[in-house]
Parts: sequence; C-alpha cells; structure tokens
Amino acid sequence: MEDEAGLPNLVSFHHVDEAYYETVKVDNLKKPKATPFAFTSTHVIKCHKPPRKRRRTDVNGEPYNPKNSTLLEHSYYNRSSEDNDCSQPNNFVPWKPTLEFLFMSDLFFLLYQIAGHGRLIDPPSRSSMWRFGFPTKRNFNDNELFCGGYQVQWMLNGGKCGVCGDAWDEPRPRSNEAGGIYGKGIIVRKYRSRQIITVKVQLTANHLGFFEFKICPNNNPKKAATQQCLDRYPLLLADGSGYKYKVPHPKPDTFHIHLRLPRVLYCSHCVFQWTYTAGNNWGTCIDGTQRVGCGPQETFRNCADVTIE
Repeated sequence: MEDEAGLPNLVSFHHVDEAYYETVKVDNLKKPKATPFAFTSTHVIKCHKPPRKRRRTDVNGEPYNPKNSTLLEHSYYNRSSEDNDCSQPNNFVPWKPTLEFLFMSDLFFLLYQIAGHGRLIDPPSRSSMWRFGFPTKRNFNDNELFCGGYQVQWMLNGGKCGVCGDAWDEPRPRSNEAGGIYGKGIIVRKYRSRQIITVKVQLTANHLGFFEFKICPNNNPKKAATQQCLDRYPLLLADGSGYKYKVPHPKPDTFHIHLRLPRVLYCSHCVFQWTYTAGNNWGTCIDGTQRVGCGPQETFRNCADVTIE
C-alpha cells in the first residue's frame, strides 16, 4: 500500500519532539510537491506534523473556566512554527560520515586492492584437490592461503607463516598441514628422481614478485613437514637459472614452470611446497634504497603430497 505521495508505507519511526519521521524506500528520488524530505541515498526521511490540539477559550482568548468564563468557541491551539517546521526539526541531525569512517573505508578498500590471490594447481594443493576430483573437503578460498594476510603475518606474527600458507598463530594442527581438515596425505602426483616436471600456478590477482619451490621427504602422511626439511631441498629451475621464478607480467594468468627434481631423492610421501612472494609493496631494499618490491611483502604458500620413485 502507498500513501498520498505515491510512496510505500512507513518502514520505521524516528521520534523528534512531538513530530515523527518515517524512513521509506523509493525507486525514484523525485521530491513530491509540498512534502518536506531529507534525502539519504535511496531512502527518504518523511516528516509528519502532529495534529493540532483543540482547546476551549473564553471571550478574552484565555483558557475556558466554567466557573468564571464565558465560552466563545472551540479553537485550535497551534504549536510554534519551530515545533511544526518539518524541514528543520530541532533534534534531527542527518547522518554524516566521520573522518574515522572515511579513513577506515579507504584503508579497507586499499588493502583489498593490494591483496594478490593465487593457488598451486599442478600438482594440486591440499586445498585445491577437490577441484580435480579428489574426495577432499572443499575450500572455496584456496587462492587466499596468504599466511593470514599481510597485517597478521608481519604485524602480529613477526613475518612468520605456516608451512602450507596458514596463519602462524593458527591452532595446531593447522588447516593445511598434516592432521588438518585439508591435510589428508593423499598422493596427487608420482614423479621420478631427476625428472623435469611442469608445475602450474594460477594467479587470480597478480602482483608480480617471484615463486619458489621446495620439497621435503617426509615419508609419514600423519607427520607435519617442517620448514627446515623443506629448506634443505630447494628445486632448481630446469634452465639452470636459479631457484626463483620471476613473474613475467602483471596480468592474471596460469604460469607453467619447469623444475628439475633432485638427483638422489626418493620418498613414498614428499611434501611439495610453493611459495609466492608478491612484489607490489614499497619498502627498504638490502642496499638501503627504497622502491616497490623491497621490504615485507604479501606471502602465499601451498602444499601438495607427491611420491618420487
């Protein structure tokens, strides 16, 4: 049902002195004639004046007293113009965003924009296995294993990160480590020693930086791999150019990286680790200069379970 101005019935009341205001939703913000409104986004605040009170007066205009007054007529008592002014009610203050609100909104938007997103898809990571038909729990945020986020990693945990991308301070077992809800130890790929393998990484939000790959002969799917074990077996790029793959362009893409497995390494269960260090934050470099890509950066990690024969 709509009122005389063609607006929906009231949604909520705001009492101001003796007048009241209703918040109504409108599709067209055209101001109806002779109706005061305060516009707020797609809602309007409609003011309703209270009905005038009726009182008895005597011939002198004073309140009627049956003992010593002669009744003249019933007249209407009007409140002051200030009380009846719906366009500027005394206690109604339209909401205005504070500086703190604007600052936090801009900060949230900025942090959202600078956050990269990516996942290891070949071999499929523990959080992404479900996308490839494995009977594991679905993680729809498998491209957000970024150590809890930049703030958590660098301001709360001193730069530390879980082995498989979980926040360092997450209760053990962490979600993507052995014993966690995604760390089931299911083998997703079988390789051979010294084999050149092709690894695929998907960046859904690309912020340059570089990838690193490591492997740990854990041989126990119920045991969490350690970073110390992984650091002993960094994987060399197949072209022999080093251990870091620099992201070649800033567009979202799936990157194919060729790696060479260690010469003498066999395992019934190895933990394969991908680490992505983004390169879009401003910071201080080792040589003391400052530029984008130096200093603390957003970090991603994924783990996959493989076998090397």
